[in-house]
Amino acid sequence: NPSDLSVNKTDNVSVTTNFKIIPTKLVLAVWGNLTTRKDDSKTSPADTSVTTGNSEITYYFSQRFAWTVGGGQTLFSDTIDRTKDYTEMRASTRLSIGF
Repeated sequence: NPSDLSVNKTDNVSVTTNFKIIPTKLVLAVWGNLTTRKDDSKTSPADTSVTTGNSEITYYFSQRFAWTVGGGQTLFSDTIDRTKDYTEMRASTRLSIGF
């Protein structure tokens, strides 16, 4: 920040992989992300991290019809203000039909 000479640094790392458990029938997808932010500003300092992990498994009934079930979790951490920390969990399912 030019007005207060602070340093604001954000880093991000992402990983994705897929496993063919049963070729053409069952696929597992796993991915995640880590984002960190540090800001030494006197007026609005920050030291946070967000970690996200997800996984989905897809069963292909045919080349045009599949069912996916998945879930994930997000962890937010603020080392300056721990009252802002949270954990979020999610689940999803979907049917895919190709034309």
